Amino acid sequence: MQKTQPSLNDVLKELQRTIGIDTNCHKIGRITAYDTSKNTVEVQLVDNMTIENEGQEPTVTERSLLVEVPLVIIGGGTSGELTFPDPTGCDCLVCFNDRDLDNWFFSGDVSVPQSERTHHIMDGIAIVGLRSLNNPLADYDANATTLRKGKTKLVLKDNEATLTNGTVTVTIVGDAVTVTCATAQIVAATSINLNTPVVEFAGVAKIPVLQLGSSPLGIDGNEPTFDFNTSGDVKAGGKSLKQHQHPYTWTAAAGSGNTGAPN
Repeated sequence: MQKTQPSLNDVLKELQRTIGIDTNCHKIGRITAYDTSKNTVEVQLVDNMTIENEGQEPTVTERSLLVEVPLVIIGGGTSGELTFPDPTGCDCLVCFNDRDLDNWFFSGDVSVPQSERTHHIMDGIAIVGLRSLNNPLADYDANATTLRKGKTKLVLKDNEATLTNGTVTVTIVGDAVTVTCATAQIVAATSINLNTPVVEFAGVAKIPVLQLGSSPLGIDGNEPTFDFNTSGDVKAGGKSLKQHQHPYTWTAAAGSGNTGAPN
């Protein structure tokens, strides 16, 4: 049977199709490994190849694994970077450079491309963050900038910031800071300086040693230079300021005993 010659239009369409297949622009892939020392990833592209066999069923096969693909790391200047956990298993967008990027990749210098290859499968750059419809980001906050890892979350809004870790919350609104937690501990090797007109305690304040200057309060002539106001009681060494009594001994017939509580 005599084959018919293709028309010019058919030839041009086939040429356009071939150029489109051979020109790599962007592809979706899945990261299979991450090299922390090189900041490179291995990527398995998610679109399999279909190889046409004349007179037979097409053959479907996986594309070759992309290796040593530079991973985009968000940063600015010479010392500011934003890092994330190991991206292995994450989907990514692989962008293919217009020209051979080997010279830049291995040296970081400006130079002439090493080869004449264009839009080549070997010149990919990976960007993480792409998600399919069956893996959307849950609880997306459209009114804030959010950074989270597990139970820890930082939410930034206009004039407001909230850091949450489980049941612990630190909130900054304007110039006010609120810390909500079960227990809190401050460890300072040298000293803590509270420079404020008023310190308020809503509960019980336990201070093992109260010191003013170089000696404990009231020793060696160190006199208090501040007011300590409370509607409750003050206890020192187990003695109540409101309920304590003083023993006395009289030489007269009244004998000895204890005074009444202060009034």
